[in-house]
Amino acid sequence: MRDYIILIQSTDATIDGFKQNGLWTRQKSTIEEYCKVFKVFYYTSDWKSFQDDMPEGAIHKIPLLRLRYFGFRHILYYIYLILSSFKWKKYRAVIRVFGVTLPVLHIIKSISSKEMVISFQYDWAEVTRLNYRNVKHYISRWIEKSAISNADFIISTMQWLNDKAMTTYKKPKSKCCIIPNYVDLNVFYPEKKENLIVYAGRLHWSKGVNTLISAFLKFSKTNEEYNLYIFGIGEETDKLKALSKDNSHIYFMGAVAIENYAEYLRKAEVFVLPSLTMEGHPKALIEAMACGCKCFASDVPGNRDVLNEASCNGLFEAGNEISLLNYFEKIVSIDSQKSYSFAVNSYAKEKLFAIECKLLSSHIN
Repeated sequence: MRDYIILIQSTDATIDGFKQNGLWTRQKSTIEEYCKVFKVFYYTSDWKSFQDDMPEGAIHKIPLLRLRYFGFRHILYYIYLILSSFKWKKYRAVIRVFGVTLPVLHIIKSISSKEMVISFQYDWAEVTRLNYRNVKHYISRWIEKSAISNADFIISTMQWLNDKAMTTYKKPKSKCCIIPNYVDLNVFYPEKKENLIVYAGRLHWSKGVNTLISAFLKFSKTNEEYNLYIFGIGEETDKLKALSKDNSHIYFMGAVAIENYAEYLRKAEVFVLPSLTMEGHPKALIEAMACGCKCFASDVPGNRDVLNEASCNGLFEAGNEISLLNYFEKIVSIDSQKSYSFAVNSYAKEKLFAIECKLLSSHIN
């Protein structure tokens, strides 16, 4: 009989949200990997059940009492997790938490008596402090510290996050490891390249998409054979469309399913990630590397680490359109083979999940 894994998502990661953003296929693939080894309870704060969308061997768990209102939904989810933790005592199981944003993990751990493995995917506290001036600005660091302190083990996606867990939050080295995000090489692989430049991600000021558009507008004046495809939705959509309105080579694709997005990325010559603040271990960037794209990324934490680890040039100054334009103007001379080989050898899904599931099995009780 297989042991159980209790997968817990944060309140900003719902199946409904994954579906709206075109990311559900990727997330379902993640759950499927856990199902190969464990019986899976998958907890989210969705307002309705998506059990019909679950892979075989996974049960979707949502609060019995559900409200869509911001704030109330969070509180009800926290209460549901606490109540559910009493039931977990009867299972041989491990708790696997995605992210460091849940403020009740110490209660869940205490009640359930189960070991808890948490992923430190990006510096949520620092990003929150940079982007917001509300209550979250003041309590984010405490929540992140509480999550990491109460974890039995921390999986970081990058070396700098691993270092922060050990230095800032005093997590022992023996309780930390690095497992980067994975790439599904059956979906992301190179095809014959066309004159396509691609961005994928949230359309938010912190992503620096305006820098990309401004640089492309200049580049496009003398390189009309190139098209820019922007994938994603967000608060800046209308503003970015207004910035692009006089250029017929810029396409806003919205949120599309991963399979459809991958069709473009496999053919794209260039991928750009122009973030202004920081990334965790940027999945869009490593997927582009696996597709053999020439990858340009702003010189911020996360982007910097990925390209430096791959020994690739391609970093430009964050927010500086001229710095990015310089790379556009020498596209022909840039080789993507090194980043492609690094992605294939370092981020293959099967390899990374074998490592993680072995680790998780060692925390079953």
